[in-house]
Amino acid sequence: MQRLPFFFLLLTGFASAQTADTLKQTYAKMVEANNKLDFDSIIDSTYPKLVEMAGRDALIAEMKRAFSDPNLKISFVKNDAVAEFGNIVETKDARFCVVRRETILRLAFKEKLIEAQAQSIQENIARGNPMRTVRFEPKENAFYSTGPDITIAVWDASTKQQWRFLSYDPSLEAILQSWFSQDIVEKLQLKPAPKPSVVTATTVTDARYNLTYKIAKSGKTWWMVENARAPLPEAVHFNDEAANDKIAGLAYKWENAPKACPPAWRLPNTAETLEQFGKSGPILYSGGDKTLRAKLGNPKDSELDKTFNTLVADSLLGLAGFGQLKSVYEKSHNTMLWTGESENEPDGKKSGLALMMRRKNENMKESGVYFGPYRAYFYGFVRCVNSDLP
Repeated sequence: MQRLPFFFLLLTGFASAQTADTLKQTYAKMVEANNKLDFDSIIDSTYPKLVEMAGRDALIAEMKRAFSDPNLKISFVKNDAVAEFGNIVETKDARFCVVRRETILRLAFKEKLIEAQAQSIQENIARGNPMRTVRFEPKENAFYSTGPDITIAVWDASTKQQWRFLSYDPSLEAILQSWFSQDIVEKLQLKPAPKPSVVTATTVTDARYNLTYKIAKSGKTWWMVENARAPLPEAVHFNDEAANDKIAGLAYKWENAPKACPPAWRLPNTAETLEQFGKSGPILYSGGDKTLRAKLGNPKDSELDKTFNTLVADSLLGLAGFGQLKSVYEKSHNTMLWTGESENEPDGKKSGLALMMRRKNENMKESGVYFGPYRAYFYGFVRCVNSDLP
């Protein structure tokens, strides 16, 4: 609406309200287009720079392919969730708003899934959408992904001063900063605060993924006595078998390992790790810290073998389910538990400090337990701790 310049200050409040109303109306049309799978209207409501980057025809073709797969039917389940509109962030030439709304996506497979297949698919869906809850309905042979859909509404020159939308994904962070500036991205507060962990006398529940772990107190520190299973995108299955996850947990590179811990929990430090696992016997240090090397000494292979067997027999602290998955672990000789600390190697590269258990094999006459730096690109398991709980 055209306004005379001298009315500008008087009409600012009215203009803001009108902008918000227009945003809500345009958003409702976009949601309706999604529910109807009206692909052309969906693209018309999408932020132009994203369409330009990916290509209009390519985007429509990809959506048609995804929603017309004869073996997988994808649909949006209608619900009564009300969209929550954040504050409109304004610059000289643009306006932005974050809209959050709970959505339910249904993915129904034509061919009957066996339990292992369903578990693997469920974990893959969860990894790609860590803020959503995924459940499998065997009778329907379908998955339901429920959670917040975060949409960024943009009003700028590229949209011809109309509200257009793009779904937020953390992988788009760098692109968003190049389009809107880092300051705008920060003001939009796109990343929700992590859900708090739920702790009982014997368990901690990672509310992000609804995963519950057994815990036990040792001295002043609480330990998870199961390996982390947080379905991060970069995590891998032990022995490439999803069926092993329940007992062995998932494996992570050192730099990603902290993300696997429930909120307010962390990776153990060197002192905590050596104190806890050193109770089972001597541990050999393989790093460059002379003080630590002198402290741990130079135990014999037979002593290290005894430590290994004691840990395996320990139902509470046995690493990575060695006892429960003995037949599996006989195929894989090493397993590793990350700490939150690191050392610089002679070549200047950073390596994560970890506890390593090695099973005897054709090249090793005896098993052993070691502590030292391991390349950060190795995959290891995660046991998290909390020293702030009573």
